[in-house]
Amino acid sequence: MSLTGGLDSRMIMAWQQQPAGAMPCYTWGGTARDCQDVVIAREVARVCRQPHETITIGEEFLSRFPHYADRAVYLTDGCVDAMLARMST
Repeated sequence: MSLTGGLDSRMIMAWQQQPAGAMPCYTWGGTARDCQDVVIAREVARVCRQPHETITIGEEFLSRFPHYADRAVYLTDGCVDAMLARMST
């Protein structure tokens, strides 16, 4: 389960009926310190008795972000790049 500090993921976790430890949770975080998304998500997972992991977004990811954005759009849309997808919204 992708957790953030947002209300939507907190509501999903409050509703879910999984046994303790059965719903692995993760949150994207930075390298400098834990952002509020990580802090809140970690607490939500703890209260719901689910495991939580923070996935650190480091320099390698950020330096290749244009490639990853284009690849994500290509895999989900199949025919445009990130710039064309943005222009069509």
